[in-house]
Amino acid sequence: MERYRMSSFLKIRELDAKTSQKIKPQYRGNSYKISSPLIKRDFLINDSIKHFLEKFQTPKSLDEVVLEFEKEFDHSSESLKNHCSGIFKISLKKGFLIPETKEESISSIDPFFEPDDHIGDYKVISVISNKKLVDIYKVLHLPTNEIRVIKLLNGKKAANKKSYNKELGFFRLEKSLLKKGIGISAIYQLFDYQEQEQFAYMVLELVSGVGIPRFFRKSEPLTAQQEFKLINNVLRGFRELHKGGIIHGDVHPSNILVSEDLEVKIIDLGMSIDAANSGNEIVKVGGVLYYLPPERINSISIDKFSYRPNFLSDVYQIGMIVYFTLYRKVPFSGFIWEELSDQIQTKDLDFPAQTAWGRPISTEYKNLIKNCTSKIPTQRYSTAEAIYQDFLRLTDTLNSAQK
Repeated sequence: MERYRMSSFLKIRELDAKTSQKIKPQYRGNSYKISSPLIKRDFLINDSIKHFLEKFQTPKSLDEVVLEFEKEFDHSSESLKNHCSGIFKISLKKGFLIPETKEESISSIDPFFEPDDHIGDYKVISVISNKKLVDIYKVLHLPTNEIRVIKLLNGKKAANKKSYNKELGFFRLEKSLLKKGIGISAIYQLFDYQEQEQFAYMVLELVSGVGIPRFFRKSEPLTAQQEFKLINNVLRGFRELHKGGIIHGDVHPSNILVSEDLEVKIIDLGMSIDAANSGNEIVKVGGVLYYLPPERINSISIDKFSYRPNFLSDVYQIGMIVYFTLYRKVPFSGFIWEELSDQIQTKDLDFPAQTAWGRPISTEYKNLIKNCTSKIPTQRYSTAEAIYQDFLRLTDTLNSAQK
């Protein structure tokens, strides 16, 4: 009978009074925060889950814990066993509980290479990003003297070989999608792909620009013509992507780079899938919570995502991008996941009379956004191609309204 224990790195802290007051009354039963350097995000839990996890402060089997609860409550039932089993499975999945004999260690957080190191025919100029399992480098291609980017899956950062191989599967999928997307001007181009024992990397086109939120922070307020051009370029970019048979799966403003002349590049295909094979390939589930469509979320905080992305979920997120471009904010908010997910699933979008740029919101933009973000997926535009065609149909009206 296998026994399990709480992760050595797991911390359960009671929320302070100030933080608790920020939680809506219906969610205040979640009065503890659970965190660990081995877990990607913190979670809110209630007294019952805290009590369950603390049963495993010494190694026990699930059956032993259920027996302890039966004695505590002087009650035995199938529903109690099922309830404990459900919490147990989620706790194992999230890494709150681990097998008694499992060794734990915090993996390296350092990039694999440093400036002036060589990666094949490339010399590292600088480290652009050092996050989770991925390093991103600005590099010089020595044979051609061209500046490019290397995105590298760093095996030293992985907790174990199994987790590295899992991420490697997603990395290979992203590579295959970039190969499929050769010729799509809206995404960066792939030059090379290599795998070594401790890392894998892809060599990519160096693209200019910054994510939409940062672009708005550093630029002057958009004129009506600039606003129109940016939205046009975003919609045209996703039209290209969908026509090429690629479902992005994680559309949000920071995954769209904007250059000074308002040209756009769509980045980060790490959660994308090939529409032609979408029923068979592995899918990396996740995304920026504020932009998830209602059909892709679970309301429980411990397992937020459900369903595979598809063209209709991309369409919803594209509509949210247009909303953000006009208002510089997201329409939904929430201190905890249950609150945010409830708003996404039930609340209609609010359209203030004035955009963030001080202009009246046009009926055409409102209708376009509504047709993207319906709570019922089948009532949305079918693809980004359909969005763009409707946008072109509205072009004359939008242009004349902004003169």
